Amino acid sequence: MNAAILIFSLLLLNIQLASMSEVPLYYGWFLEPEGERRIVQMASSYYDQLLEKPSAVREMLNNFKLEGNNSSALSSYFTRDGLDSSSSTLHVTAMFCGRGSVPECRPYMEKPKLKPATGKEYRLEVIGFVITPKTLGARIQLSSEQLDVWGQNDNKGETSSVNKCCSNLDLGENRTDAGDFQPIVGKGSRAHATLSCANGVSPVQTGYDLVAAVNCEEHCKNDSRYFSLSGARGRYYGNGEFAIYLDKPNFFNSRFVAYINSDSIMSIRNGSTRFGLSWDMISVILLVTLTLRYRVL
Repeated sequence: MNAAILIFSLLLLNIQLASMSEVPLYYGWFLEPEGERRIVQMASSYYDQLLEKPSAVREMLNNFKLEGNNSSALSSYFTRDGLDSSSSTLHVTAMFCGRGSVPECRPYMEKPKLKPATGKEYRLEVIGFVITPKTLGARIQLSSEQLDVWGQNDNKGETSSVNKCCSNLDLGENRTDAGDFQPIVGKGSRAHATLSCANGVSPVQTGYDLVAAVNCEEHCKNDSRYFSLSGARGRYYGNGEFAIYLDKPNFFNSRFVAYINSDSIMSIRNGSTRFGLSWDMISVILLVTLTLRYRVL
């Protein structure tokens, strides 16, 4: 009986170790379902507030790709329907590996702090939103511990014309009070969660849009004009690009994992590994395996 248990335990352990050795599509922090709902509702609320400003609507009509230039279509402009299984679960990508197609992933996977971080719970700090003609994304400020496993290129993106960044658009209540409109620079400035996209737009575009916003913030850092929203301030950077800065950050629970497939994420969200075993159970199996091994031998 002990030998049978030993063999079974070893099989389970080998399966688990094999799954852990796979090169994932990406590593990232995955929000809990309740957090997903809350953050999407927050973003929708700020987008709706923009739609109440006639000047903002005019800019959207001029820059957003709408059929018939119909303002009523703006309310349903962004959607999550087009996101594939690897993007539909709300997350912040820490490193894209492409299942081994990205050369930089191997050195990333060898980071000493990666393994202890994998499977660990983290709080994500949402500090604002970026709304463009292509995407609606949440902006994340990473902690020092989270930055240890951050591997994305913060500068990679589409270069937009910074000459159009500092817009003179009158949104009805432009203010010039002092304020920090450059909350993150350098490492981690690209950290975001894609909430929704315009029809036909890939979620990877959100990172490019955020890089463009960061560039505009640098170019316009001496311009303190902004407009007020409920619980936030906003700035317009031209070309239909809006940045929302929350008065207070919002925190959301997440778990840092390697994305193998959608099934692995669902099981991890339920406190299990890819094969339905909790991490505590794996530890027990390992302990039992080692104990039985010496008894059998």
